[in-house]
Amino acid sequence: MKTIHKNLIFDHLYMATSEPEFEEIKKIFLPFDCASHQIVKADDDSWEGVYVRTRGQNYFEFLKLRRSGGIGLCQRAYSILTQDARSITQEFPELPWKSFDRSLAGQKWFTALSCENYLDLTTPFNTWVMHYYPRETNNIVELRKCEISQFHEIHFSAHPDLIERVKLNSTWFNSKSEFTNKEAHFQLQTYYSDQFWLKITFDNKDAGFRFKRATMTFEPGVEVADLDLSYYRFYKKGSIHVFEKKNFE
Repeated sequence: MKTIHKNLIFDHLYMATSEPEFEEIKKIFLPFDCASHQIVKADDDSWEGVYVRTRGQNYFEFLKLRRSGGIGLCQRAYSILTQDARSITQEFPELPWKSFDRSLAGQKWFTALSCENYLDLTTPFNTWVMHYYPRETNNIVELRKCEISQFHEIHFSAHPDLIERVKLNSTWFNSKSEFTNKEAHFQLQTYYSDQFWLKITFDNKDAGFRFKRATMTFEPGVEVADLDLSYYRFYKKGSIHVFEKKNFE
């Protein structure tokens, strides 16, 4: 039997940043064509973020002064035109699904399906299935070069009290998931491969989540400079690039 669950792929992941951290993230990623700085206005809400996209049609979203201490992960259908991601609720009827619609520029943008209140900005581990809708627009989006081939791993630290919440909110993931009393590992399917991992270590003394590091691969021939800033460092290690938080401990 074909299911939408096995056809879900990683769409994007967000994390919250302070204003000075946000400025450093802009300095690191905005020189690349695959990154953009946007202020999004949808319905009666708005937010500011840096969006770093890969050739695998997924992205890392850095939010400025929004959802402090929280992270969010979204999966979508492999084919947004021919597969209805909303059927995930029929495959996991035992979960406490909540649905929310978002509009952009007067047109329906997506439906989010989550086990928690998608709009609650205090939700520390926000996960949802996103069902996109076709939209007509006069805005021509410029074709961008994707210098980043793919993300390999994104690693966060979380308070131990969050482990049960992480388990519940990841129940429906299309992933190879592994939990211990100290860590959670999710091997997620992307558009091109299954070589992307989200790692959570439950050793944070403070409430919520803290970013540790992300690893990625750039396309051949892309010139990438190492940076050592106040909050973050960005450097090459072998064939991959590492983006990590400084003075984490």
